Amino acid sequence: MMTLLAGLTGMAVFLACFLVIRMVIKAVISRNLIFVVKKYSETLHAGTLHTGNIVPPFNNIRIVCVALFVFIAVFLVRDVLLGIPFVLAGIIIPGRIKKILLDKKREKIDGQLVDFLGGLANSISAGGTLMQAINTASGKALPPLSAELAEVIREVRLGVSIDVALNSMSGRIGSSELNIAVVSMNVARQFGGNLASNLTGIVRTMRERKKLKNRIKALTSQGQLSAWTITLTPFLILVVLSLMEPAMFGIMFRTVAGKLILLSAMGMAALGNYIIMKIVTIEV
Repeated sequence: MMTLLAGLTGMAVFLACFLVIRMVIKAVISRNLIFVVKKYSETLHAGTLHTGNIVPPFNNIRIVCVALFVFIAVFLVRDVLLGIPFVLAGIIIPGRIKKILLDKKREKIDGQLVDFLGGLANSISAGGTLMQAINTASGKALPPLSAELAEVIREVRLGVSIDVALNSMSGRIGSSELNIAVVSMNVARQFGGNLASNLTGIVRTMRERKKLKNRIKALTSQGQLSAWTITLTPFLILVVLSLMEPAMFGIMFRTVAGKLILLSAMGMAALGNYIIMKIVTIEV
């Protein structure tokens, strides 16, 4: 039982090391490490996330995560060298949580844009203004898009121009497809043109892009699965060897040289995983 617990603990330690090393490698390779750290600090300091009525206090989450992982490093791992990745994980995880929430929100809104823009085009074709069309679409839309549209309507009622309100919504969401639609609306308002026809064309393009994305996702899913299978295999071997030969393989956990070798192996695995995922990830 103790041998099994030791093996699982070792696997958890090196999984944490792998994830932290992979995130650092991603930042370094993209040549944005300083920028990422700066933006990470700024976004956490802001402490807000527009997700409808939910505003998670990310500064508090960061403090709790750091405290939790320091506790794990000090009282469970009880090793300075292997405890460092846990402390780093506690610092990085809140930012990752925020990014995941923002990405999920963006995906939901992108999925609602086709119906939303189609409704705008129909309302404008029927003779309504852009603001009237947005009011109508806001009542029919579902969260999180409805919350963003309500924010646009509130800003316009407070005296903000509709162009600025739409640009603000596009900036909050960060969706390239929404940005294209907003630019089209602003250009049509300022310089004239058939806005309904433009929106209909954008909707048609979005549908085609969605089909292409789904096809690419299906074609690259096998490569992504292979990447994670190859990456996680060493961790399984680590547990098996710890159970089969605890006395001999335990040296890797007890000596500084063994720990450095394992951490180096985790670094190479993280680098390989990052490279494979970059190859099989295609942006549309």
